[in-house]
Amino acid sequence: MQDFVYIGRDITESKRSLARLSAEQATTRILSESAKLEEATPKILEVICKYLGWEVGELWLIDPRANVLRYVGNWHLPSVNVPEFLLISRQITFSPNVGLPGRVWTSGEPIWIESIFNELNFLRTSTAIQETLRSGFGFPLKNGSEILGVMTFFSQKIQSPQSDLLTMMTAIASQICQFIKHKQAEAALLESEELFQAFMNNSPTVAFMKDESGRFVYVNKQLEQVFNVNSADLQGKTDFDWLPHDTAKQVYENDIHVMSTGKTVEIIEAVPTPDGCVHYWLVFKFPFQNVAGQKFVGGVAVDISDRHRLEEQIRNRLEQELFEEKELAQVTLRSIGDAVITTDAESKIRFLNPVAEKLTGWSQQSAQGKPLTEVFKIINEITRQPVENPVEKALREGNIVSLAKDSVLISRNGSEFAVEDSAAPIRTLDGEIIGAVMVFHDTSTTRFLARQLSWQASHDALTGLVNRREFENCLAQSLAFAKTQNQQHALCYLDLDQFKIVNDTCGHIVGDELLRQVTTLFQAQVRSSDTLARLGGDEFGILLNHCSLESALVIANMLRESIEAFRFVWQDKTFKIGVSIGLVEINEKSESVTSVLSAGDAACYAAKNNGRNRVHIYQADDTELTQQQGEIQWVARITQALEENRFCLYYQPIVPITQSENGEHYEHYEVLLRLVDEVGNLISPIAFMRSAERYNLMQTLDRWVICTLFATQKQHYQEMWKCCQLEKVNCGCLYAINLSGASINDEQFIEFLHEQFALYEIPPALICFEITETVAIANLAKAAQFICSLRELGCHFALDDFGSGMSSFAYLKNLPVDFLKIDGSFIQNIVDDPIDLAMVEAINQIGHVMGIKTIAEFVENQEILAKITALGVDYAQGYGIAKPRPL
Repeated sequence: MQDFVYIGRDITESKRSLARLSAEQATTRILSESAKLEEATPKILEVICKYLGWEVGELWLIDPRANVLRYVGNWHLPSVNVPEFLLISRQITFSPNVGLPGRVWTSGEPIWIESIFNELNFLRTSTAIQETLRSGFGFPLKNGSEILGVMTFFSQKIQSPQSDLLTMMTAIASQICQFIKHKQAEAALLESEELFQAFMNNSPTVAFMKDESGRFVYVNKQLEQVFNVNSADLQGKTDFDWLPHDTAKQVYENDIHVMSTGKTVEIIEAVPTPDGCVHYWLVFKFPFQNVAGQKFVGGVAVDISDRHRLEEQIRNRLEQELFEEKELAQVTLRSIGDAVITTDAESKIRFLNPVAEKLTGWSQQSAQGKPLTEVFKIINEITRQPVENPVEKALREGNIVSLAKDSVLISRNGSEFAVEDSAAPIRTLDGEIIGAVMVFHDTSTTRFLARQLSWQASHDALTGLVNRREFENCLAQSLAFAKTQNQQHALCYLDLDQFKIVNDTCGHIVGDELLRQVTTLFQAQVRSSDTLARLGGDEFGILLNHCSLESALVIANMLRESIEAFRFVWQDKTFKIGVSIGLVEINEKSESVTSVLSAGDAACYAAKNNGRNRVHIYQADDTELTQQQGEIQWVARITQALEENRFCLYYQPIVPITQSENGEHYEHYEVLLRLVDEVGNLISPIAFMRSAERYNLMQTLDRWVICTLFATQKQHYQEMWKCCQLEKVNCGCLYAINLSGASINDEQFIEFLHEQFALYEIPPALICFEITETVAIANLAKAAQFICSLRELGCHFALDDFGSGMSSFAYLKNLPVDFLKIDGSFIQNIVDDPIDLAMVEAINQIGHVMGIKTIAEFVENQEILAKITALGVDYAQGYGIAKPRPL
């Protein structure tokens, strides 16, 4: 048997290189044969897709004006059916960092998606999956550092990154970019040429270009029309071929002068038109060269013949018009609404118009030649001191001068007028000052209205006290003095107790009268150096200047006692009110107006919480006040988090633990709210919920939760519901959303829910709203009405924290709920506390008697789970079951 030696080599890479080169050459050929990118796009995409083994390719170009990627074209294997995917592609645009094209555009680098199903930032996920597209690849079209577009490819197979793909795509992308730039340059050049022709041919001026020999190389339409010549007939000819010899000679000499000196000239040339009339042209001639260095002269000309004819007529009319204008000026000065006084260079009066005569009390005849200061006497309205006369200053400085602010004119008979004016020097043509003119007008009414508006801007219209804005200005001044001059002041923040009773019983008009009477009481107690303000509603502020904390406490108690002793009588009703006062010391350590007012508000709130009708002194180390101020700070943080969309949703499973009689159990999830703080930490609602409730932010949070949940889970809910309907089975799945008392009491909230259900097409039967027992007790009728309204729609309801109220069983029969969530305080100690065990057993039995399912909260371990299971509780929720997870 003979021995054989096998000699071979792997030519796979060589074949791939040849195929890649073939693809690149094909791209070059396609681009060279295509007039437009749209024509070449499907062919290039076909070449790339066939080389790569990808089924779908797309090309996107950047629209720099809209700053988006726009669809150009696509190609796909004929055997691949992706109509919906391609339809969306044609209709959609991509912003930076949005979707696969947007991400490639932003990064400037290729991006490979092995599995579209796992990709979050992919706008066409559902359609791609429905039409069995699995992998995606995006490549930027880069021209140097500039990105012109993006190519994307999709496959029905899971494709892994290919190293040789990047090499080929770089070469092809470079060719496409060069093609795009070339076409853009061609378009720009064509547009520039068309724009030049449109500009020149629509110009009202005559325009031309000639070479060094005087031969025409360009004339515009206006020249053709004026001289009745054709542009083609003038090409290559000189002025000697169509103008009189002497005219052509002068024009040619002017052209030679421009080209020899290299300077632009402005000259007048006399050139006749075909009708034999000589026209005068104002011509601007300028030299220029082409890229080859050949010299040319260009020019534009305007027919100024009419100006020549008019000049003589104008000269004849000048003197007459000058005389008429002088007379008109005199009549105007006597007719205008402003007062006018003119003087000579020595400030002696030459003229007064009728308005000036009325305001000064001097007639033209009696004032003639008198010094202006004798006729026009002005003083400062506040200081009553003489004000410098503006005419004297204008004559001295040679400039326009305005009258000083708050000036008052004293007339000849002693009457006073608030005036505003300006004075300007009168000059001859050579600049010599020969006098001055002063224009002024009566601003008495305007000044009065301005003062009235100023007062209204800083005062409360109802009580006449300074308003919050002005009070903050006064407080800022006192703070500054406290810091710089070591002064002591105090702030009283007052809130009337029982004011709402008067308003609700007798109406707002009576409430306003009460506020006026209380204002009178306060004014009688404060010192003249203090500032009393109405801060809004039934809140008042008093700034006690130069007042120690001890003295301020005495004054605050006097105010409280005077209000306590006061009785407000209206018709047959008598009302007793009180006042809660927060007292804050102002010294060199006080930080700002905001912090002082915030401290006063917190101290006032503490006074109300501690029983009302009392004074609470703010202390920096007061735990209660610190908590209240923390709540105030949370308001800004919650608002900012809403604006920056830093809230997120979590969910916690509620699992069935016993078998119901009918075998029906719900797969149950409670939707939970979390806040992501400024540094990315996750914050539980326990930290901010109290502040949100106190400062009326709960409705906003409730609406955010509903909108976000419906928007993000829309498709999931619809698909789940559709599946249940097709199989004709009970869906058995609920998503529980917590609602606040503020939302339940909001008349528009039910309408809002109807709108959201309709907008996102969410099946109401999948939603369970949770309201706490405390909220339900607060307004039982309103809660029952709210529940009934949404149950008619198909929603479910759970009563949260059940057992925490004082009369849980008494009202339960009035609330048509589906679930009772037993308060966690009973569940936590159910293993060791027989009372808690008995309470849970009673609640569970009552719930079942009423046909209501029960849910145990705070199930933290197996021992608790065993207890509640033995009691027959239907569902369990807690960390012992499952921890909350991102939705």
